[in-house]
Amino acid sequence: SMCVISGAADGVVRAIDVTTGKFLCSCKTPAGIQCVAVTPDGSVLIGSSDKMVRQLTRKLDRLLLEVTGLRSGVTSLIILPDGKSAVFGCGDGSIKQFHFSKLWSD
Repeated sequence: SMCVISGAADGVVRAIDVTTGKFLCSCKTPAGIQCVAVTPDGSVLIGSSDKMVRQLTRKLDRLLLEVTGLRSGVTSLIILPDGKSAVFGCGDGSIKQFHFSKLWSD
């Protein structure tokens, strides 16, 4: 089924079924969420105010990856068509592209 993923300033990521409106799952992260993107296999990337990007499983039950070293909070992100890299925009105006060596996976 298709779902909508949302993130909030309280650090909670939620998944809701598009067809039924039913709440599917959620998880709490350490910082306010400013953007979300879904990878080709359904895992979830979240950009947060604590200068990090996190990758979670599609069920939001496990952290797969953290990207650190950014200079300010992540305000936007997009998965590139290759499905293995992403571009992040930060609050200080910087843009970073990351190529991930592992495949997006659960």
